[in-house]
Amino acid sequence: MQKTVGACFDHVGFATPDKPKAVHTLRTLGFAAGNTDSDRHFHVMMDNCYFEALELTPDYGKIDAAKLYIILFSAKKADKMRAAFADNGYEVSPMGQSGRHANHGAQTGFATFRSFQLKNAAPFLTDPIFAAVQHMTPHLIYQDKRLLHPNGTCRVTSYVFHSQKVEEDAAALSKMDLIARPFADAGHYVECARFVCPHCYEAEFGQPCPEKPFGLAAMSFSGGHHDYLKAQADSLGLKYFYVSEKLYIDVTAEVGCFFIFE
Repeated sequence: MQKTVGACFDHVGFATPDKPKAVHTLRTLGFAAGNTDSDRHFHVMMDNCYFEALELTPDYGKIDAAKLYIILFSAKKADKMRAAFADNGYEVSPMGQSGRHANHGAQTGFATFRSFQLKNAAPFLTDPIFAAVQHMTPHLIYQDKRLLHPNGTCRVTSYVFHSQKVEEDAAALSKMDLIARPFADAGHYVECARFVCPHCYEAEFGQPCPEKPFGLAAMSFSGGHHDYLKAQADSLGLKYFYVSEKLYIDVTAEVGCFFIFE
């Protein structure tokens, strides 16, 4: 079984036990990033969203394998989005504010964010964390002259989740998306997510589905120079294959999922 629903996600974060290896893999596959390798987070900016590889702080505990750590909804009006979730019976955290140096293109500076967490949003919300974020300095995050990726990709088109309860999990995410979307930052999010059952996962990805009830199977990108990507994957010793003329590269060991290049 498969099901596709709306998912206005601003970005996702992958926790990795070996951040230098993850960063080396992403750079070699042609993803440009301006952050220094000494930063705890390594951000890859796209036209409509971004993703990051992150090194967890010691108080989180040791992780043995790369995994999806956090998913954040896009918010243009975080206060109203938070209120809408609360009005619909969701448990929300207090609004927080944070910041970091941003070096993603022609404009650099200190970027600030407002965010809140959803604590009981769906049956699968024990892992990863679900949250929402509003960029208070969007000119530093989504800018016309951002760093271009040598691999030719420019957008994340969708996320693919493996699920043991496709109907239930897809319905839960669709409900959250309908609440969040009126307050999202239009144009700065991924449009949809596809859920696949364990059988469909095995048929599509050619390996047994992870035993976790829910997780990220893949990120799908628009475009990409396939010959370049295959050569870079070969240099890293990564497995790749085609499904319906789309290039699949296995980076589960490095970031916890597959990359799909359309």
